Amino acid sequence: MSTLAAQHSSFQAASPELLQPRRPRAAVPESDVEPSDEWKRNMRQRIEEGLRDMVFDAKNNYESKLKQRLMSNLLREQLSQEYQAAMAEIRKLAHEQFQVELERERQERRWAAGIALTPGWDEALKQEQ
Repeated sequence: MSTLAAQHSSFQAASPELLQPRRPRAAVPESDVEPSDEWKRNMRQRIEEGLRDMVFDAKNNYESKLKQRLMSNLLREQLSQEYQAAMAEIRKLAHEQFQVELERERQERRWAAGIALTPGWDEALKQEQ
């Protein structure tokens, strides 16, 4: 085999590795992309504050309906169930908002550390900036 052929052959063997895009190694371990407990507490508090008006409205609506007139135990129970359902829906909304914000923070930290993002998040983060 000629020297040129030998060089070409060794290049071909190494080329798949050379052609692969290399991401910079993460400056921090991947486990460090998890937000701190303090961050999580603060986020929960912000979400609760944002939903406070909904909670207030649901409670006021329930209490005002109870005061409107005398009612049967059945109607009172129905109003209570409606109130509980409204509160459960608000809790569900708060949980969903928290999960979205938590994942967004994780992805932003991954991106800042040079760690590959979860599919779909790279475009979402670019659009936000």
